[in-house]
Amino acid sequence: MSAILDELLARGGPSLVVLAALSVLAVAVVLERGWFWGVRALVGRRRDIERAIDSIEARSFAAATATLARLPRVPLARVLLEGLRHRGAAAAGRLEAAARREHDAMVRNTGVLETITAVAPLVGILGTVLGIIRSFHGFGAGGAVVPPPHLVIGGVSEALVTTGAGLVVALVALVFAAALRGLADRGTTSIELAVTAVEPLLAEDDRAG
Repeated sequence: MSAILDELLARGGPSLVVLAALSVLAVAVVLERGWFWGVRALVGRRRDIERAIDSIEARSFAAATATLARLPRVPLARVLLEGLRHRGAAAAGRLEAAARREHDAMVRNTGVLETITAVAPLVGILGTVLGIIRSFHGFGAGGAVVPPPHLVIGGVSEALVTTGAGLVVALVALVFAAALRGLADRGTTSIELAVTAVEPLLAEDDRAG
């Protein structure tokens, strides 16, 4: 670990170390979100959800509950189950609260990637500035004597490496953030459409006897 840190410091200075930390954080978020969405894709059987909604529309609430209970990891299934368990006047509020919880779960940590997208280029620019400062410092420290080329080249290299690394980290984070945001938006839309369809049926259950 110490050797890796020394190598990063040698190649790009402190800014590259920060970028490496941001990239590790981005990878961690992508893996966590990949697990979140991957599990739900594997168990999110659309036909079961549609069958449950059809059962609710047919007032077969016990059948709908049994179908949805087999999908404990699917956000939409959890929302519908919440409404089924609190039919009547409380159904609307329960459905909306459950929908908000699922939305929050779907967008969790996506903001971290969006922050990395904004911060990484700035860190890269900072590394560029520090590298240029180091280059000019090499000229100034030499007085009338021209400094060895490796001093100047080292500063320029630091500037170029950090700029490129910052852009790469930002671009990768941006792609995954956009993809995750799209998944969350589609998931939220599906929940909203389903809630709109079943809310009147579940709310009138008590009144209908």
